[in-house]
Amino acid sequence: MTIPAQAQDAPASPAARFAGVLEEVVVMAQKRSENVQDVPVAVSVMTADMIRESGMQTIKRLTDLNPSVSYDPAQSFQRSSLKIRGIGTVGNSRSFEGAVGVFVDGVYRPRTAMGLMDLLDIERLEVLRGPQSTLFGKNTVAGAIALESVAPNNAETGGYVEGRAGNLDSRYLTGALNVAVNESAALRFAAVYNERDGTFESPDNGNQYDTIDRYGLKAQLLWEPSANTEVRMIADYAKSDANCCWGSAQILNGPTSPLIALYSSLNGLSFTPAPDAERTRSESLNSESGELIEDAGLTATIIWRWADKTLTSITAYRDWEHSQIDADADFTPADLFVLSEPADIESFSQEFNLALAAGERIDLLVGLYYGVEDYASERSVENGADADNYLNALISADLGAVACLPPVVTEDCVFPVGIGALLPNGQFSREIYRQDSTSLGIFAHATTGLSDRFDLVTGLRYSIEDKDGGVDVLFWYDSPIARAALAAAGLPDDGTPRNGLDLIGTVYSPSFETDIRDQVVTGTVSLQYRPRDGLMFYGGYHRGYKAGGVNLWREGVITDTTYDPETADSFEVGLKADYWDGRARTNVAAFHTEYSDLQINFFTGLEFRTENTGKASSN
Repeated sequence: MTIPAQAQDAPASPAARFAGVLEEVVVMAQKRSENVQDVPVAVSVMTADMIRESGMQTIKRLTDLNPSVSYDPAQSFQRSSLKIRGIGTVGNSRSFEGAVGVFVDGVYRPRTAMGLMDLLDIERLEVLRGPQSTLFGKNTVAGAIALESVAPNNAETGGYVEGRAGNLDSRYLTGALNVAVNESAALRFAAVYNERDGTFESPDNGNQYDTIDRYGLKAQLLWEPSANTEVRMIADYAKSDANCCWGSAQILNGPTSPLIALYSSLNGLSFTPAPDAERTRSESLNSESGELIEDAGLTATIIWRWADKTLTSITAYRDWEHSQIDADADFTPADLFVLSEPADIESFSQEFNLALAAGERIDLLVGLYYGVEDYASERSVENGADADNYLNALISADLGAVACLPPVVTEDCVFPVGIGALLPNGQFSREIYRQDSTSLGIFAHATTGLSDRFDLVTGLRYSIEDKDGGVDVLFWYDSPIARAALAAAGLPDDGTPRNGLDLIGTVYSPSFETDIRDQVVTGTVSLQYRPRDGLMFYGGYHRGYKAGGVNLWREGVITDTTYDPETADSFEVGLKADYWDGRARTNVAAFHTEYSDLQINFFTGLEFRTENTGKASSN
């Protein structure tokens, strides 16, 4: 149900609708209003009406509407990622920046997940494919998704309300109110509420996982003190209090599945193996997993215009908090591991853009970007009642003692049972992770008219990234029995805490502090050719960059405490054509992108590793 009270997009004229002429779509892909058919970039755009008609609630839905975009969920919502043309941030690292940059009202969101809340009163959504380095405040290697809120309107007062309902008892309500204060000022208020039952359900107690329970608020002020000055303030807040990530289906029965099933039975819970788990979407967990997300921000945009020049200032502060609470980290009904991980990301950014005409044939944009980010999180892991016995059974089986199984585990076990010999019945580890980042970018982007039909587009950017951080290992359970076993195997007993996980390769890792600094030059060059109105050919080269960082894992000191930047070199050609008297449109692009020092975070089964793994390509 939609009740419109204010138009969101200007409709086509009756003559145009009758003739079937395609409407002109305006984008800001090059920081100025242009027909999308005149932009030498592979870009897709969705207007407010298109977003509403598609039923899209978050940009995760782009995976259904745009074949070049995909979304990868992660064990933690904060480490979810978007991909464009098959390339994105790969892995579960806390410190990774997004290969696909998300920009909301011109402001960069340091983590992809910070842009995944409900779309609230959005006027335009643009998807730019390929490296972006000379137009946005932050460099990206795979592309950018730019969203722009509906601006307040000082000409009229009105609003809209929209409600939806669907399966899984989903309930969605959103709306906005525009208030024209006077000829120079306007206010706009918007809100959204979204709730849905879970997609996974426990066969034992009916608990649901992967639920939705969130809301968002946005307030804006537009003030035009003079004909040449515009001030726009945006304040927003969103909250999600649901379990997003812990429902999962077992699609393959591994070698430990029979052991997990045995512990599940002893705990009075059901273990659903593959393929039934995926078919019935059944998942039984032994803890009440929860997740809380709070996202708040303030953006101030000031525009000064004089003669043929426009200076834009974008100042933003954001605070994003994410907490996983009592999460069942082993995803099974066996009582093994319970994880709690609160995280807080505070960011501040300041960007200046100066657009001007340098002569009769050159449109120039010069920009300066400064940003800081403070990341802090904590992780504590508690072992459940089955953890010590489970690990003992695995180690004993590897040594041939296959009878070390519950409930009778007093015989044929390599280590004593029931006294916390390897792992405790309680907290196992606790760490603090932190990273402070400072970004500085100076960039310029120019469109030069070589003739009436040829344009040359060039851009250059110089970036400096400073990051420092580390991991504080506050607690690691110490088992004298495990220390003695490692000493017997030849590892000197120097008093370092050891436990059962050390015996299988996940060894104690001491605290560390480190820093990294990158200085990179990136850029773009392309040529446009317009043989006639409504037809454009373009081709060029683009270089993007994603900063390195600190490896924020407890195991980082064992592997590498830092990782290097990732770069992308992309070659692209394309055409954009309107024909059949404006009633048909075809856009085609061919590209080849080489990624160097690709940043990958992967789990070996025992520990997390972050590495620069070499090269990758996308075509």
